[in-house]
Amino acid sequence: MMRPGSTRPPVARGGALQRDCALPPAAIRAARIGSISSCISSVRGARAAAAGAAAGDAPTSQATEGPTAVGRQGTEALSELRQLRAAVEQLGATAAELRAGQDALLQELAAQRQELAAQRQERAAQRAAAAKEARAARLQRAQALVDSRLVAGSDSDPVDEAVADALAKLLRGSTQFEDLSDHPILTQVELEKLTGLRFRNEQRPADGEAGGQERTWLILEDDPGC
Repeated sequence: MMRPGSTRPPVARGGALQRDCALPPAAIRAARIGSISSCISSVRGARAAAAGAAAGDAPTSQATEGPTAVGRQGTEALSELRQLRAAVEQLGATAAELRAGQDALLQELAAQRQELAAQRQERAAQRAAAAKEARAARLQRAQALVDSRLVAGSDSDPVDEAVADALAKLLRGSTQFEDLSDHPILTQVELEKLTGLRFRNEQRPADGEAGGQERTWLILEDDPGC
């Protein structure tokens, strides 16, 4: 007959009692303590497993992924640094090309300026030569006219003689000379009318006569050398 609250049949209980009675009390206590320790260990393991599952093993995952993420960031930073270095080198090459182009342009500009200056000097020399030839032609025409009047024997022979003398000196390159006529103002007026040049008159001693009597000198005004 089974005891109230017992789940084992009488025979099983009897067998257990017989085994318990067959073991010494110390062995029975050790067996019971070992069984309890095993149960406690199992419970602790189950609890630890449950806690790890609830946490999703985050610490272990982070510890594993941390070095990998840092390495990936370092690789990306190194790649960006290389790209920046390449860009800086490209900018340096571009700047060098720009400087070389600027130097070439400056040299070309300097050469063009020199060429323009040479052209201006050449044109100025040509204009001066043309003006000199034109003036010589005017002087020759004036001289021919005065000579024809002298040959014809005009009433203004003294003035024409002074004008002819002045024209001869001008054709030889003189720009100032004495007026030996008695009417220097008339000589100046006639000379300007025939040649188209302008003169001024000054009173100064004759050449080699320091402190001597002053005479009238005609000086060419529009000559660059005056």
